[in-house]
Amino acid sequence: MSARGTSPRSYGGESPWQPRFERERAARKEAERLLEEKSRELYSLNEQLREAQEVLEERVRERTRELEASRQEALRASEAKSDFLANMSHEIRTPITAILGFSELAIEQVRDPEVLKFVQTIDRNGRHLLDLVNDILDLSKIEAGKVEIEELPCSVDQLTGEVTSLLAGRASQQGLTLEFEKVGSVPEAVETDPMRLRQILLNIIGNAIKFTPEGSVRVQLRAARESGAIRLVFDVIDTGVGIGPDKVDRIFSEFEQADTSITRRFGGTGLGLALSRRMASMLGGEVELVHSEPEVGSTFRVTIRAADIGAPWSGIPTPAPRNEASLPVESLPSLEGLRVLLVEDSPTNRNLFVFLLEREGIQLGIACDGREALAEVERANAADEAYDVILMDMQMPVLDGYSAAAELRRRGETTPIIALTAQAMVGDRERCLAAGCTAYVPKPVDRRMLLSEILAAVTRESDPTA
Repeated sequence: MSARGTSPRSYGGESPWQPRFERERAARKEAERLLEEKSRELYSLNEQLREAQEVLEERVRERTRELEASRQEALRASEAKSDFLANMSHEIRTPITAILGFSELAIEQVRDPEVLKFVQTIDRNGRHLLDLVNDILDLSKIEAGKVEIEELPCSVDQLTGEVTSLLAGRASQQGLTLEFEKVGSVPEAVETDPMRLRQILLNIIGNAIKFTPEGSVRVQLRAARESGAIRLVFDVIDTGVGIGPDKVDRIFSEFEQADTSITRRFGGTGLGLALSRRMASMLGGEVELVHSEPEVGSTFRVTIRAADIGAPWSGIPTPAPRNEASLPVESLPSLEGLRVLLVEDSPTNRNLFVFLLEREGIQLGIACDGREALAEVERANAADEAYDVILMDMQMPVLDGYSAAAELRRRGETTPIIALTAQAMVGDRERCLAAGCTAYVPKPVDRRMLLSEILAAVTRESDPTA
């Protein structure tokens, strides 16, 4: 018998636990085998994943390199386009400066009616060419994201008065009546970008005049308050050629007009509406065609959102303030005896500026490039004949205006320098001021603006607090 507490033994026979033990050992081996197999599979999958990750990372790196190369190429293309546009702006505006400058002078002096018509035709077409150049530059600046919107207080009456005044002559030449009216209460002043709003209205109303052979163009302005802002709505209603319903979708496309026959009959690039719509959008509004019927007329609506600056409202129309820019040159204080150095490389424009300035009694010195300007300023100072103002063309051979202005400031020269430049891209004004210029006058030069800037420069020089 077996002792108490001990398991029975098998002498000469199989243990009763042996089968169970064998089953457990077999199960353990199978589990180990399965575990090893799964481990190998997992390792293989991990290796595949690692290789796939490496391939993916390499593809990402390769794609990133491609994208960076594309970005750099796009930047170079954008810079090349900007440089091209700046150069084209300069090359086109430089001769337009002479065309418009001399045609304006000729209009003042020609007495023969037939010759006067010829000169007025030259002047009108020169200004049309300038408008086309400006439209193309504006479109390029918008596409490049380089148009900056300002928010400035402005008089609604003054702005609309300026637009009406500028377009009244064109309407009158075509035998049209141009009417402007306010409907309901309109704020006296709002905060917006007056330059862009003026440009939109000039485009839309000018378009209406161009496509209206007879009849009238009416502009109705109304306003509404909404969420602390002012919504200004301009309806431009004409009795012109109208637009067919099948052509409405095309009129806001760039470089397109509703009908090629329209282009042949009235001219134009088809940029005005597209530009105006983009600018209105930047002012929080829209330009849309409300109604049009062929041979009956069209109604375009310009809407912008402007900040309410708290000016009182009045439903009674107030006369538009006199536009200072339209005042005659004769109203300016005399500039006689002023010493001015003109730095200009274009012989034609030099002759124009000489004529414009000497007729005001200004004593002129002449330099054809920046190097000559530096030498002339040094000579004049040594001879106690210092100049009161320097008019500096910015794009010249030998030494450009930017470098010449910077060198004059480095030498301690404090004479006001007015930049004259045919470059009109975003940042050109700031670049001129950064070089040391005190003012900026774009070409083609408005005679009153030029004389006003000369006067302002002299006034600031004699009285820094002015």
